[in-house]
This record gives sequence, C-alpha cells and structure tokens, in this order.
Amino acid sequence: MRKSTILLSSYCLLSGVAFAGAFDPLPMPTQTVSGRQVIINVPQTRLFVLENGKLTHVFPIAVGKSLTKTPLGEYKVTDIRRNPTWFVPASIQAEMRQSGKNVETAVPPGPGNPLGPVFIRFGDPALGLGMHGTNVPSSVPGFRSHGCVRLRSPDALKLAALMEKGVPVTVTYQPVLLNNDENGNLWVTAFADHYKQAAAPAKLSAQVKDLASRWSSETGRPLDEKRLLTAVQAREGKPVCVTCEQSAPAHNPQRPVSPKPDTAPAETAPAESTPSAAPVEQAQPAAPADGGAAARSGNAQTRAGVLPVRNGG
Repeated sequence: MRKSTILLSSYCLLSGVAFAGAFDPLPMPTQTVSGRQVIINVPQTRLFVLENGKLTHVFPIAVGKSLTKTPLGEYKVTDIRRNPTWFVPASIQAEMRQSGKNVETAVPPGPGNPLGPVFIRFGDPALGLGMHGTNVPSSVPGFRSHGCVRLRSPDALKLAALMEKGVPVTVTYQPVLLNNDENGNLWVTAFADHYKQAAAPAKLSAQVKDLASRWSSETGRPLDEKRLLTAVQAREGKPVCVTCEQSAPAHNPQRPVSPKPDTAPAETAPAESTPSAAPVEQAQPAAPADGGAAARSGNAQTRAGVLPVRNGG
C-alpha cells in the first residue's frame, strides 16, 4: 500500500531552451538536485535536462514496451560510449531466431547499429540501461524498446555533450500533469497509461479534481471542472487549459521551464496501485536474474519490474 500524491508545478518562460514540441509540460522533479539532472517521464515519452532546477532541453524518446518496461528509479550516469558496438543480448538473439531473422551476436559501429552513435549508460552495468541513438529514427517517440531510452541520433549526440559520469537520472511515471503558466492559468495534460500504473479512472479523476479545486480556491481562479475531467478521461497527451476563456486555445500554453516553489503537495487516501498523477515511489534497481534479459513481471517497479536487456535495446 502506498500513499498516492498529485503534485502541481508552476512555470515561467525562458528564452533559448531546446524543446521537443510547442509545449512539453515538465513533470514534477522527485528530488532536489544542485547542478544538472535528467528526468524521464515514461507516459510522456519525453526526456528533460535541468540545470539547477531550470529546464534547458527536452527530447522525444522511445521507452520500453509493455513486456520490457523501462524500470523506474533514481540512477546516475555511469559511462558514455561513442560509436559503440552492440553486443546482442541472448533474449534478443532468441527473438531474431523465432522471427526467422539472421541471428547476430554483435553489431559494429555504423549506420546499421541500433545504438546509434552513442550509448549513455545509467545505473549498474548489469542492468544494461542506457540512453542511446537509433538506426530507426521513426521509432521515436513511442513504446518500442527492450527497456532502454532511445533518442533520435542527433538528439543522442546533443544529450551526450551535456552528460558526464555522476549526473542524476530519474525515471518516473507521471501520467497526469497539472501546470500553471505565466498568466496564472491552469493546464492539465493526461497521457495514456501504457504500463497500467495509474489509479482506476474514477479515482484518478477524483484526485486530479481535488488538487485542481484546491488550487482554484487558493488562487481565486474559476475552474472548468467539465473540461478538466474530459481531458483526464480522454488522455490525448494534449495540454488543456481549464481556467482559460472558452475561446482560448485548448492546448497552446506558454512553454514551461523551471518549477517554482509551491505549497505542500496534496495527499490522498492510500491507493492500491502505484501513484497516478505523481511520481511513483522509487525502488532500488535489482540485478537481473538472467544476465540482463528482461524479466517477465508485469510490474514496472524496479524491484519487481521488467529489467532491460544488457547493453541496450
């Protein structure tokens, strides 16, 4: 049993920020970090780079499939390999064999390498976790990897230039984000629950409504509850303003940058599933039992979840 918490961030504009799209709402950081950090929000298929709490870069990513989930947790960058050789894990060799493909044990650097031009390892090497490029850029964004975090190769190179050993990496699961822009309007963004980690729809809607209502009471801004609940239930991944006039753009808020200090997060009754619109409780990564191949559990938690294959995927 865990206590489910929904967190609210406020944002302002910052020029010169590299964004993946017109508006990528920033998930709530789960730890305070001095210096550079990476936050990966799985449902959003986005990777964020922050510097002293301020957003500097956003990249679209592909994360693990439902059977080979990207494990949640707190990690650190442990290695950076340029022009890597991909040593094909036994589990992927088995997939190649079953699908009738030519079984490869190693793929040298080059345009056909699935890791692209760089592999940024995070966590214990035995986990096989990494952020890397790809030879199939059309696969980004999405839920297509064997557990690693896949970027388009130009983005992977940009990210590598920002990384060094020891940079904190957070893999979180926040399917509903509430942000307020520089004009004081409240926006909700709800994403599909690919890993089945969110609370039941009715409970999720009640949690989001409760926090948004508290925000409305504290700020004096009227809240369109119908628009809020429709967005949460639709889960289209589009930011929707729930305090704007009806004529306002439905999903074109100001770009989010740095979270400002907010009031203490609202706490709800204990939930039977992992938290929905907030970071899940992070477990320490466990060593894989089969040399790095993905486990078969259906839980995305690191201690009981699906571990990625060795050396990328």
